[in-house]
Amino acid sequence: MSAAVAALAFAIAGAFAGEVTVRKSYYGFSGENRAEMKSSVAMNGPKGGFAWGLSFIDFEPEWRTKSDGGVCRLADVRVDLRVEMRLPRWRPGFGAAGAVPRHARRFMSAIERHEYGHVAIARRYAVELTRRLSALKTSGGCWPLRSMANAEREAIKPRHLAAHRAYDNRTSKGLKALLN
Repeated sequence: MSAAVAALAFAIAGAFAGEVTVRKSYYGFSGENRAEMKSSVAMNGPKGGFAWGLSFIDFEPEWRTKSDGGVCRLADVRVDLRVEMRLPRWRPGFGAAGAVPRHARRFMSAIERHEYGHVAIARRYAVELTRRLSALKTSGGCWPLRSMANAEREAIKPRHLAAHRAYDNRTSKGLKALLN
């Protein structure tokens, strides 16, 4: 992990108390110039080359129930994140010389930083989900809490996904410039 990516990962930890597990896999790309690199990424990248990096993020909430005086609530709430990240990996060819390897490293680093930006977004929503789950309580016994917790998780999902789309829209021009 580059120093910039490590710094970003540390900076986004903030109030997040859960655990983040990131599993990375790679697709290879090569080329003797930018045009060949772009073609290789389009051929080998995620979503048929329409994405240059991709992260699948799952929220995994955990809690216990606590009943006190006829009121049941969630206690010891924790929301972990599981991330499957697909990133580019440079496979230099025989003719790759000069600025091409340096450009490939810059491209890989930028895509990894971008994907960790998605992890930062997910952490913010995990903090919100933890707060919302911690506030749940019912006087009708503990059984309704599971469906209430699922409803809270579903309630934040549209805003969470919209935040990722907005982030991609804000950063797409800079990322596209990397291979043009």
